[in-house]
Amino acid sequence: MTESAAEQTEQVKIKKVKKKGPLRLEAIIPIAIIIGLSSLYFKLFFDSNLATGLEYAGTMVHGAEVNIEDIDTSILGASISIKNIQVTDKEDPKFNMFQIEEISSKLVWDALLRGKFVVDSSAIKNIAFKSLRKKPGKILKSEERGSEAIKKLEEGILNQSKEEFQGNILGDLASVMGGGDTKGQLEAIKETLVVEKTIDEMSADLDKKEVEWKQSIDSLTQKEELDSIRNEIKNIKVDKKKPWEAVKKVKPLVEKVKNKTEEFKKVSSEIKTMYDKYGDTIKNLDKLAEQDMQNLQNRMKIPDIDVADFSMGLFGKLFQEKVASIRKYTALAEEYLPKSVTDEAKAQAQDAKKAVNDAAKGKKAPKTAAAEPSKKLIPPKRGKGEDVRFPITTGYPLFWLKKAEVSSKSSASEFSGDVEGSLTNFTTEPSIVGKPAHIRLAGNFPKQGISGFSSDIFLRSENGAYTKDIEATVESFPVDGMELSKSESLQFGFNKASGKSKLKAIVKGDQAQVALNNWFSNIDYQVDTKNEHVKDILTRVVAGIPVVSVDANANGEWKKLNWRVSSNLGKELSRGVKREVKGKIDREKEKYRKMVEDKYGPKKKKLMEKYDKIKAKMDKLLNSKKKAVDDTGKQALDDVKGKEKGGVQDKAKEKAKDLFKKFKF
Repeated sequence: MTESAAEQTEQVKIKKVKKKGPLRLEAIIPIAIIIGLSSLYFKLFFDSNLATGLEYAGTMVHGAEVNIEDIDTSILGASISIKNIQVTDKEDPKFNMFQIEEISSKLVWDALLRGKFVVDSSAIKNIAFKSLRKKPGKILKSEERGSEAIKKLEEGILNQSKEEFQGNILGDLASVMGGGDTKGQLEAIKETLVVEKTIDEMSADLDKKEVEWKQSIDSLTQKEELDSIRNEIKNIKVDKKKPWEAVKKVKPLVEKVKNKTEEFKKVSSEIKTMYDKYGDTIKNLDKLAEQDMQNLQNRMKIPDIDVADFSMGLFGKLFQEKVASIRKYTALAEEYLPKSVTDEAKAQAQDAKKAVNDAAKGKKAPKTAAAEPSKKLIPPKRGKGEDVRFPITTGYPLFWLKKAEVSSKSSASEFSGDVEGSLTNFTTEPSIVGKPAHIRLAGNFPKQGISGFSSDIFLRSENGAYTKDIEATVESFPVDGMELSKSESLQFGFNKASGKSKLKAIVKGDQAQVALNNWFSNIDYQVDTKNEHVKDILTRVVAGIPVVSVDANANGEWKKLNWRVSSNLGKELSRGVKREVKGKIDREKEKYRKMVEDKYGPKKKKLMEKYDKIKAKMDKLLNSKKKAVDDTGKQALDDVKGKEKGGVQDKAKEKAKDLFKKFKF
């Protein structure tokens, strides 16, 4: 009974044990919970968290508060919509630098699965500039130093060629036409001129120079040395039996005489050149006086009349401000642009390319420094190859905005407009995309009176550096109050005008090329001066210039640009002024020339007379030395000839005696 009950219980247990199927509650339930919570998070919190994260990142990068009103993402649709983006203007936090109503983007699923963000298409709607914020945006404290750095870059441009761009060339002319300031002229001429100071220094120095030159002449000892050589020649005795022995001894002494004579000529010539040059310096004082005259003319504001000065003085400052803006914004862009490829990656890419080319030609890859054998006696590993890294030419970068369409309509904002355009190929890794980033914008700003605006900006990455190509055109814009020349005596410019502008700039590293062409029409000229003669001249000149054209260029390093500005207004003003005021300006210049000459002329004459006396004294000493050396050298050579002649005569007499004995005469 007991055994039977146990068997039945065992059978029941065997029946209850079943095989598990593919669906298991212990796995399904946790997965369902995770998916549910994730869906709930993405539905309720993801968009707001993403907006907060983007706001924080944007603020950190920009250096001022960035706000995003709403973000709407679709995981299944791989899309994102960002609404009401406001970027605070760091210079005026009450306003936005720009505001975008909406950015909607469609991402590529294939890239998302690889952890990359590739925007296949995007739309940027309704951009407004300088829109008023509800409350001032926050500026990061650390940004203050960054703003100062950018400001210094601007000042570096604005401080160049200050005198050429002073913008008061016509005011100087008005001062000249109105008559000179006699008191100012007298005060200016009272100052010690550079040439006058130099003459005083040279006059005091001339006494020292006289002593130095005399010592140099006295140190010429060639005459005494020639006397010593002559004594050696005299002491040589001629052996009647061997006269050639005397000739041998005399020969090197002849060379000494010649060498000492040549040595004297060389050294004496150097001494003479030394004090002759001092005389040339005195003669060149006139060049120093010319510089004094020019400085005096500058202080008295006497202008030089030429086309370049007029054009540069009228429009140079305006062009300089445009170039400073380009410098500022290209520097700002450089901060945000991603670096292309690292130096290591570039080197690897170049090595890989070379390895492929060498392999195609059947060449062996050269040994690298790392592959060179160690000095230690370690046998090489068998079957060990060389690693060659090839650059990634396919695939996706971390971020790539393929194309974004820009559209905007005029709104209540003062700086809004009807704009359309596109942004293409913005990426974190330009080397993979292989195409330049491009910004194209075109439109009109009715509230500003601006029409026909268009711009193309290309950002080309090459070897880790960006080249920025900028082209912009504005077909029409209003000009309201443009000052071209301003001083106490005259204000000249445009009260009103219509303008047209074309800009082209290429910026690469520290190098820049900027060209600006402007045209102004429908001009209402401003000519305000108390000098009626000047007013009449300028009014008659500008009456024949209905359209003003300006061509400006700046090339070279940012630190020192080469500036060129040309305009028909500058040319016409130059011609008109030359006709009217050239004679008076020339008379003013001649007056200052005479002032300078009267001040330094007598001192220069006195210095020259003093120098001439010293020079005559030095010439006399030098000529005396020269005569003594020449005479002594000649006498020494005569002594040599006497020795040679005497030896030959004695030998001839001996031969004659032998001959007489032979024939018994």
